Amino acid sequence: MPTPAPLPELADDLEPSAAWRAAGMRFLEDAEAALWSAEGERARAYLHARGLNDETLRAWRIGFQPEEGRRDPAERWGFPARTASGQPGWVRIPRGIVLPWLLDGQLWQLKVRTNREQPKYLAISGGHPCLFGADTLVPGEPAILTEGEFDAMLLWQEVGDLVGVATLGSCNRGLSARALRYLLGCPRLLVAYDVDAEGERGAERLRQLSPRMRRIRPPVGKDVTAFWQAGGRVRDWVRFELARVHAASR
Repeated sequence: MPTPAPLPELADDLEPSAAWRAAGMRFLEDAEAALWSAEGERARAYLHARGLNDETLRAWRIGFQPEEGRRDPAERWGFPARTASGQPGWVRIPRGIVLPWLLDGQLWQLKVRTNREQPKYLAISGGHPCLFGADTLVPGEPAILTEGEFDAMLLWQEVGDLVGVATLGSCNRGLSARALRYLLGCPRLLVAYDVDAEGERGAERLRQLSPRMRRIRPPVGKDVTAFWQAGGRVRDWVRFELARVHAASR
């Protein structure tokens, strides 16, 4: 009899320091102001092209960091002022769209969508991802897990009255015990990871963790945003998938 494959391990539960969180909130407030200034016009246009309206951007506190090559003194973010070799310490923050991970009023991570092809996303040192969008989850109601933040926000905008939305930030990131606790109250979890090899592997890892996980794929495009950009009706698609889940559970 073949040996069953081992279950995926849970990711580590880590938490940012109080000093990092305080610095991060100050940074976020400046980034929010920058997004809504003339300096953030191109960033707003990019976000609108991804289907996100202004109300959604404000609700999720999206920001913009306009400086190229920004370096903050390390002590501003709660790190030692000097490195082990005695050199001044710095926290590097790329130019780009700022995606804050807020949960229960606490800041957990700050990611920046850069204007580079690789790496597209960089996180500010000292933050730790938990579950982006966890505050939208309602016990007893279904939820959708997406591969990234933009898809999660677009779903919240289009179907937030029907379903909770969340993301781990990557199809390669595992669930932590804390993230799992937020998800346990949802009787059905629809996994809308990208339609590619990595997304399929990530969805399969989640399915191994719980039979509650059900893989879904947009009718067109590799992800929710691409489906919307192709003229797809996101709300109709999600309602169809929810109806299938409800029928299967009878």
